[in-house]
Amino acid sequence: MSHRDVVAWTTMISGYALSSQHHDALLVFREMMGEGVSPNAYTISSVLKACRGAELWPAMAAVHGLAVKCGVDSQGYVENALLDVYMASHGEGEGMHDACAIFKGIVKKTVVSWTTMIAGYVHHGDGHTAVQAFQHMLQEGVELKSTQLFCCDQSLCLDWILDFWQANSHCCS
Repeated sequence: MSHRDVVAWTTMISGYALSSQHHDALLVFREMMGEGVSPNAYTISSVLKACRGAELWPAMAAVHGLAVKCGVDSQGYVENALLDVYMASHGEGEGMHDACAIFKGIVKKTVVSWTTMIAGYVHHGDGHTAVQAFQHMLQEGVELKSTQLFCCDQSLCLDWILDFWQANSHCCS
């Protein structure tokens, strides 16, 4: 291919990231930037996934800065990718704080945004906050389908959500 546009580059980056070849994804991203091709929201989202997979937290922060500079940080794909990487990084402190700040700034929270936060709380052993977030999500009127029910590895959270689900399955189809 003689001329690669952002779609071609993003396809390669995403393919590497999805096949757990995170460093290759980042090398392709570096090459893309070197050729002067500007990333879009999908590119940034894929690069963030690669940073998370490679556990390259400083690179993730730089990509977040690039997303802001490019004006794509408030697009849904990028917001959810940022939530995911920040919840996965830095243990319970700084990363969770950053994820919460991003979450609060999301104007239109989707079921993906909510479940990313809830799963992050569960991952960090905070089942109580996960349950509170789940309740808040439902109070906000976010439509939840049975296929979107996620599994928790913390029995308190899982038991509560399953009990809630069984009691309210008529309203959540």
